[in-house]
Amino acid sequence: MKHVFTALAFAVGASLVAVGVESHPASGRFGALFGTIQTMRSGQSAINSTLGISGSGRPVALGTIDGFGSIFVNGVEFETDDAQIFLDGQRGSEADLDVGMVVLVKGSVNADGKTGIAETVIFDDEVEGPIAAISMNTDGDAKLITVLGADVIVEKTGTVFEGVTFDTLAVGDVVEVSGFPEGIANLRATRVEKKSSRYTAGSQIEVKGSVSGLTDTTLMIRDQLVDYSGAKLSEFKNRSPADGDYVEVKGILQGNTLVASYIELEGSSRGNFSHDDDALINDGDDYSIQGAVRNYVSDAQFEVNGVVVDASNAVRVPSGLRLINGVAIGVQGSWQGERLIASRIEARRGDLEIEASIVRLDAILGTVSLELFGGTVTVETDVQTLLDDDTGSRRSMTFSDLRLGDFVEIEAVDLGDRIIATRIDRDYPDDVELQAAVESFSAPSTITVAGLTVSVSNARFEGKSGANTDADSFFADLAVGDLVKLEDRNGDGAADNVEFENAGRPDGGYDFDDDDEDDDSYQNSWDDADDGDEANDDDFDNDSSEDDDDGDGDGDGDGGGDGNGDGDGDDDDDDDDDDD
Repeated sequence: MKHVFTALAFAVGASLVAVGVESHPASGRFGALFGTIQTMRSGQSAINSTLGISGSGRPVALGTIDGFGSIFVNGVEFETDDAQIFLDGQRGSEADLDVGMVVLVKGSVNADGKTGIAETVIFDDEVEGPIAAISMNTDGDAKLITVLGADVIVEKTGTVFEGVTFDTLAVGDVVEVSGFPEGIANLRATRVEKKSSRYTAGSQIEVKGSVSGLTDTTLMIRDQLVDYSGAKLSEFKNRSPADGDYVEVKGILQGNTLVASYIELEGSSRGNFSHDDDALINDGDDYSIQGAVRNYVSDAQFEVNGVVVDASNAVRVPSGLRLINGVAIGVQGSWQGERLIASRIEARRGDLEIEASIVRLDAILGTVSLELFGGTVTVETDVQTLLDDDTGSRRSMTFSDLRLGDFVEIEAVDLGDRIIATRIDRDYPDDVELQAAVESFSAPSTITVAGLTVSVSNARFEGKSGANTDADSFFADLAVGDLVKLEDRNGDGAADNVEFENAGRPDGGYDFDDDDEDDDSYQNSWDDADDGDEANDDDFDNDSSEDDDDGDGDGDGDGGGDGNGDGDGDDDDDDDDDDD
């Protein structure tokens, strides 16, 4: 018997990465999934993962797709030779797919649970247009760019760039953004591709979002004015647009107005995808989704990518995972009525970050060892680790492309007994950095993190407020479990700079927060207390069932919500737009 599946995934280089897969007996019943980038590479064994499609008739696999001609999802190989591939509504080919794209994959799984056929692969960006403003966060690892009224968080490490870099993004660049919603109206970019250096009159642009400020001829998408008087309407079923509709708008810029030629109704309570796909989801269907927590009320009511989730009885991995707005998670469960009843939730972005050179690789175990601060840290990879090459030497990265001496930037989840990489970026050599939770410290000389005791005797310290401070004041505020970043700028194995970091959310999450909920305070989104539930931590990846040089003013007071209190009028509390 075959199983029909639907997966929302990300294309990674010459690979596809499934974020979620839902399979059902071939009775015409589908699910739909949303997520964030995860990957396994061709030639890499399935490290630390129980693979395959499993479940009671309608199993869920939260996994990866790898390669063209065949797609691997949690150990299941799907043929893609005859798959239809669509990009922004137009037929495309495998060569058009690339790192960081969010794609929807549909197909079938054979009875053996190991092979199947991918029938359709769909890519649709979130916004494409000129950058109107750019601001840098205080740590210099994230920026907020505004494109057609959409505030987009881009990360130095967490965003894939094509035709541009994090450092060279400039006002006026026309970019295509793929990603997922965060906060009230923000987007977090998984991929930014530069299309041109300036907007050409008559060129098509597009944006997605919720309608507000509706009149007979105009509407607003976030802060972008849209003239829809001559637009073709799709999926509205003989009605006009209404405030609150989640739509995709395509058209051209005339002055500051987007003159729409086409508007499609996309959103629903079951997620921001085509309205027609609503019929593919039925009560009792297994359902898998990934993204940032939004509109958090309680563990029994929050949203991920437009889907209402009840995780009150869900298993958590790590077991101390705390749900707050902005935390990136993966959710598995079943569809009931108008919400997803979660059986399992996982942290999908890590607080532990390393920038250092590789000193050892083990292809069998899938481990990468890095030398820093006079010691070595070993990081495991698994089927959901993304590998990206920021040096431009490889369009698509695999574990086998890593070499001794490569300088890499790693994001990982620390499970106590092991460290699992969520992302590995190969980059040009830079300062050695380690961001991790404090295990112990001896004031004012050493701090132990990730098993390394680091000398901080001659370091510059930055306090929780972001201001420089002395060693005594820093250590007076320091506690075991606090997240800190240590930098070695001269390669002597000692820290030259030590600062507190915000835990639980990806870079820029607090700096550019447009959600004024009270729980967005400085704290971990999971704690490492001994809660007696280490078993859940152990199966984090084992359970398949469940320098500003471009003149754009980055960081110098030109743009919104940089957390610097510069009074530029473009603050972090842009919460009057309804993008839910």
